[in-house]
Amino acid sequence: MELRHLRYFVAVAEEQNVRRAAARLHVSQPPLTRQIRDLEDEIKVRLFERSKHGVQLTGAGRVFLDEARQILEHSERAVRSAQDALYGDVGRLRVAVPPMAMDRVLCRVLRQVRRRYPNMALQIQETHAPHQFRTLLERNVDLAYCNFRSTDTNLVFKAARRAAMCVALTPGHPLARQRRIPLCDLEQEAFIAPSRHATTYYDWYINLCRNAGFDPEIAQEADNAQTLLSMVSAGIGVALVPDTLRAFQSAGDVEIRDLFPDTPYLTFYLAWRRDDPSPALKAFLEIFGSHIEIRPGVK
Repeated sequence: MELRHLRYFVAVAEEQNVRRAAARLHVSQPPLTRQIRDLEDEIKVRLFERSKHGVQLTGAGRVFLDEARQILEHSERAVRSAQDALYGDVGRLRVAVPPMAMDRVLCRVLRQVRRRYPNMALQIQETHAPHQFRTLLERNVDLAYCNFRSTDTNLVFKAARRAAMCVALTPGHPLARQRRIPLCDLEQEAFIAPSRHATTYYDWYINLCRNAGFDPEIAQEADNAQTLLSMVSAGIGVALVPDTLRAFQSAGDVEIRDLFPDTPYLTFYLAWRRDDPSPALKAFLEIFGSHIEIRPGVK
């Protein structure tokens, strides 16, 4: 029996459907079915009841599922321990950051982590917000910097900062003469919005405008901050952006102005797996704690 057999078995047990399990594992259905039957033959136990609607675990299968999960978890822990030994005392940390969220606070923390733990293998992965929690739960990343929360109890969330929403315009735009702009004054403008497929706050973005009394005309959508600011610079439209992007605007290409009188805010969170004992994660969180820009009690 190989670890592959256990991974296949767990996928079929969780999906309760061989076709869905095959898609999840990126294998074809017939070999997957054959591997499950080989596993049953090897351990001489029937693990599934089969029907035209899918598969259900037998009593023995439910017991085997608990043990299989533990074996896979132990094997993953062994791999991580070996990698920690290779990468140094604090090991490796993989951080998922959505395209619109890389900001001065996170950059400052990363610089400090680099200085304090030069042997830490620190990897930054640009991951679109809808996929961040899945990559966390599948252990493809260790930490996410995100702008929304999940109800999954396997994850821990900590509010890290609140970013004021601003408006980005071309330097020659008539409204750019003002230091602060009422959101309702943008009613006649074409907007560049965050992609509804690549981010999670598209609907929130639209509702900001609706709360100001108008439905925005979306001229373009952008998957990342650089593209969005480039479109603004090209005169395609205006954009509502978090103030985290002020540090990344090119000199003279884009003007960013505050909104008033009721400035909307976007909350950013740190998220990690509840059962993650990684010393690298602990070290990062300790450093980030001294940079949190949010008052206690904000959720």
